[in-house]
Amino acid sequence: MTLLPSRASLEDDAAFAAFSCLATGTPSTPWLEEVENYVRARVLRVPDLHVLAFRDGDELIAVSAFYESEIELPANQPAGYPAWHLEVVAVAHPRQRNGVGLEVLDHTLSVMRDISPDRVFVVARAHLKNRASIGLCAKRGITPYVPSGTYWVMVGDLRAQ
Repeated sequence: MTLLPSRASLEDDAAFAAFSCLATGTPSTPWLEEVENYVRARVLRVPDLHVLAFRDGDELIAVSAFYESEIELPANQPAGYPAWHLEVVAVAHPRQRNGVGLEVLDHTLSVMRDISPDRVFVVARAHLKNRASIGLCAKRGITPYVPSGTYWVMVGDLRAQ
């Protein structure tokens, strides 16, 4: 399957409201609940957020979102650099664990580079126990940088893609 993203808008509200990345009857996983609730209720309403919808026909199978940001590196003598903040990559439950997440991440990073080639850094957050997201990001060089509460702040360089 080849996924092609489209820009999402409030016209996509019904599909986003029905989006599910949780399997029915599975034990609660806080970070999956957080992502699902965010996609369903907020992602289309956040100002200045680039939201991509990934569909198979009429079915919404994944969502990603990102915004312009700045990162200060290195930690000991920081200087500000333009960056992207990867807000969310969410894949519908039946499509998880078969390469869709990596394809969504690749498309999202490509769109970031197309919008602003000068923004070379990408920042993301993942729950400390969310091995799937940490592993997915690591495949594209976005790795844990510093813990922040119950999350990793992760950083990557888009030039390495």
